[in-house]
Parts: sequence; C-alpha cells; structure tokens
Amino acid sequence: LKPVDKLYPARDMVKNFKDHLKKPISIKADGKELYVPVEVKEACKFKKDNPQTVIITGGTDVSVNMNKRGLVPDYVMATSNLPGLSQISSREENGRTVLE
Repeated sequence: LKPVDKLYPARDMVKNFKDHLKKPISIKADGKELYVPVEVKEACKFKKDNPQTVIITGGTDVSVNMNKRGLVPDYVMATSNLPGLSQISSREENGRTVLE
C-alpha cells in the first residue's frame, strides 16, 4: 500500500482547492438546490430568480433548524466564497429586511 501523502500529494490538492474556489457551485437534488456563488452579481441573480432562498454564511442555524424543526428550504445560498461577504447581518427597516 502507498502512503496517503503519495496517493494524494498535498501541493496538488491545495492547488485544486484554490482553483475550485474561483468557480460557482450548484448542487441540485430532490427538488432542492445549494448554490455557492463567487461573484455578488451571480448571488443577486440567484436570489432574484429564487426569492425564497435562505442565505447562509456558515450554516449552523439552518442545519439546527433542519435537524430539530424539520425546516428544509428549497434553495440555500452560501456567501462563503464571496469577497467581503463572509459575514452578513440583517435589520428591519420600514417593514423590510435589509442585509448588511
């Protein structure tokens, strides 16, 4: 048997991970979709096309709600690969939710 580091050289894996960070991810299954955009313009279009999208930064709250309360959103968008948007917050203003 070959050692793991010979089967999966770290340098190649790191390069592949970095290359994939530059590409949007869309995973669709059973009528649900997870989308991870890499540009704000893509994120805005996805949200416009799917207004019921749940936006996550990490996912802990959504995961807990899915496991404990049975909340299973049809569309989830992660902002983790958007430059400058690794954290989001919201506030209510004039009856609307404003993301910051």
